[in-house]
Amino acid sequence: MLENFDLMDDLPSATRLSFFSSGMLGTAALPLTDAPLRAIAEGISAGRTPSLPARIFDFGDVRQAHALMESDRALGKLVERV
Repeated sequence: MLENFDLMDDLPSATRLSFFSSGMLGTAALPLTDAPLRAIAEGISAGRTPSLPARIFDFGDVRQAHALMESDRALGKLVERV
């Protein structure tokens, strides 16, 4: 599945994506083919790579999710299901 993943095409239109740009990514010094995304995803899936658990909220619980985020008690990613 990951080989068919296209970040910009596969994100739903209402999804916001935050990232920092790296002038080196995609250059000869750091080619995209060397990016470890596949190894990270496979490691998490197989349980070899630890990850913080995500908390998933239904859209109706957006206030609860926001309150948790503002309380600084959130561990891992917070996901809002639309």
